[in-house]
Amino acid sequence: MDAASLLREISATGPYFEVTTTLDGAGWRPLGELFDSDVMRARVAEIQRTLAERTGNRPDEIDRRASASTHFLAVASRLLSPALAGLATLGVGLDPDPEHVWWQPVEGGPIPFAWTAAAAVAADSPGHAADLLARGVLTRIVRPFAAACASTFRLSEQVLHGNTASALNGAAIMLRRGGRPLVIEPTAIVAKLIDGGALSGAADYTATGFVRRNCCLFYRVPGGGLCGDCVLVAH
Repeated sequence: MDAASLLREISATGPYFEVTTTLDGAGWRPLGELFDSDVMRARVAEIQRTLAERTGNRPDEIDRRASASTHFLAVASRLLSPALAGLATLGVGLDPDPEHVWWQPVEGGPIPFAWTAAAAVAADSPGHAADLLARGVLTRIVRPFAAACASTFRLSEQVLHGNTASALNGAAIMLRRGGRPLVIEPTAIVAKLIDGGALSGAADYTATGFVRRNCCLFYRVPGGGLCGDCVLVAH
C-alpha cells in the first residue's frame, strides 16, 4: 500500500492514532507555524485557561511552564502515536515530510494533524523500528518542536526528552490494549529508544512499569496532582 492508504489504516486503530492525509475543510496551517513563539504562547494561554477551569483556579494561577510542557506532550503524542502504530501493527515506518505536515487550530481537545506526503519503510525488529522512528518523526519534527518550546518557555530539554518518552509509552499502552494484532511489540520499540537509543536517560522500564527520570512539571498546577509515570511518585 502507499503511505496514504497505510495512514488511513493506522487511523482506523482509534482517535488516539488518527491523522488525515488530505486538507479537507478550512483552517489548515503549515507545521512551521506551530513552532512560532507567538503561536505557542497563544496555545499555552489556552491550556492555562482550560486547566484553570478543570482545577477551579484562575488562569494566572496556572504555571506557564507547566502548561507549556503539557502543550508539548500533547503535540508530541499526536505526532508520534501514528508512527508507532504503523510500526507495531503494520511493520512499517512512516516518515512524514515536515514540509507536508499540517495542523488545524481547535479550541480544546487534541490538535488535528495531516500528513500529505510520507515515506514508508518496512521494519523487521524492535531495534530496526526504533531506529526508523528516531531518524524519522522524532528527529525531523519532534526534536525541533522541543527546541522551539525550550527556547520560548525556558523549559529544560531533559523535561521535554522525558515527555517524548512518556508520549510513546502512552501510545504503546493504547496499542496493547486495543486488541489489534501486533507484528512488533510497541513496548519493545520504546524500550530500545530509552535503553541506549535516541531517548537514552529519559525513563526506565522497571518491575512496576514505565518510570520517567524527570518530571513534566504538572505538579506545579494547583490541584493537578501527579502523573502515574512521574519520578516523584513512589513506585
